Amino acid sequence: MAGPAKDPEGMVGRCPRFVRPQAARNLTVERRSEERASTPLELFFGLCFAAVLVALTILESLPEDPKGT
Repeated sequence: MAGPAKDPEGMVGRCPRFVRPQAARNLTVERRSEERASTPLELFFGLCFAAVLVALTILESLPEDPKGT
């Protein structure tokens, strides 16, 4: 019969140092809305999304025939 598998890095039962378990937060609806802040990456993604929508809207409004006939 085989014994327990050996873990060369000693990580059995532990998370790697770069993985942090998510802490549960029991917040009310009011506290969730006031405590949540956007990260710079989320703001940048929103800005890019808005720019793409504006670009698509402008492209859609251009005439299809470049000669104008």
